[in-house]
Amino acid sequence: MYVFISIVLIAELIIAGTIILTINKLDKRVLELNEQIETQGPKIIDALKSVRGNVEKTVNALKMAWEILQRKKERYLLILIKNIIVMIVVSR
Repeated sequence: MYVFISIVLIAELIIAGTIILTINKLDKRVLELNEQIETQGPKIIDALKSVRGNVEKTVNALKMAWEILQRKKERYLLILIKNIIVMIVVSR
């Protein structure tokens, strides 16, 4: 009976030790990643600002293109209406 309890205790100690070692390794890795993020942070911020500027330019260009398309649509609609009216007058 005592041997069984001893084996279970030793197994628990081994598992606990493994968990502690894994946590320490992960902690070191997180610290390394944090350091990398801190050093790369300004570059990331600059890149994000650049992306934001490009997105804003693209949105503005699309708005301008949409306005041009709307004006052309109106112009062609007026031409179509004039042609329909002319066809009605001519066909009488």
